[in-house]
Amino acid sequence: MRDTRERHGGVPSARRRTYLIYEPYDPDAIRMIQTIFTYFGLRPICLHGSPKARFYHLRAYPVLRTSLVEASFDADPDHLDELVDRITADYDVVGVVPWSERVVGPSAELCGLLGLDWNDADVLARFRDKNALKEYVSKVAPDVRVPEHRLIRTPDELGLGRLPDRFVLKPNDGYGNR
Repeated sequence: MRDTRERHGGVPSARRRTYLIYEPYDPDAIRMIQTIFTYFGLRPICLHGSPKARFYHLRAYPVLRTSLVEASFDADPDHLDELVDRITADYDVVGVVPWSERVVGPSAELCGLLGLDWNDADVLARFRDKNALKEYVSKVAPDVRVPEHRLIRTPDELGLGRLPDRFVLKPNDGYGNR
């Protein structure tokens, strides 16, 4: 984990400790926020990938506008590095909570940008890439049964090679049957 004293010339920081949670628009995310506050006393910084989604979802989850939340920021996915610099100037970010599979990608990127070592960015990213995960498991634990797999990028690639009698086509980065 990056030492917060690093940015302040070796002097311990009095910045508030917090964590990041990306697009927390779900009862599961709200329960996660409440549980982390109950057990650790930490309030999140909520990151919103879309101002429009933020507008509509904040109505559905009014708890995100209460003192249970430390701060909220619009988080342009293409400029997360700039946002992280802005946030870490004022806050001591101790974690990123990937509360759902759909936010694992941005959460992994945020972990990498923050230099956090408790949720390795490469490991989180691997969970968003089914093919990479299967290749990794096959390599490091060859005794674990991993189904035959290959990436198909175009319909033409489907016919290349032999197909087993039974097979499933899945998106490489999908979740929840999407």
